[in-house]
Amino acid sequence: MLFEELARAAARERISLPGFGVFRPGSRKARYILNPQTKRRMRLPKAYGVKFHPAEELKAEAARAAKGAP
Repeated sequence: MLFEELARAAARERISLPGFGVFRPGSRKARYILNPQTKRRMRLPKAYGVKFHPAEELKAEAARAAKGAP
């Protein structure tokens, strides 16, 4: 429930959570892909969503956790 509300808000405006990161609206250009079953080219329309950029503190904590440090 919290994440759904956060995603709805971030789709409209930039949301910054200090020490965690920034959620912001983003989009991907329309593009062509290859259907692996039929080998036919398909067009994907422009897509909108939420992009996340982690804060430096979160990156550092994830790196420490990956190394196994407490």
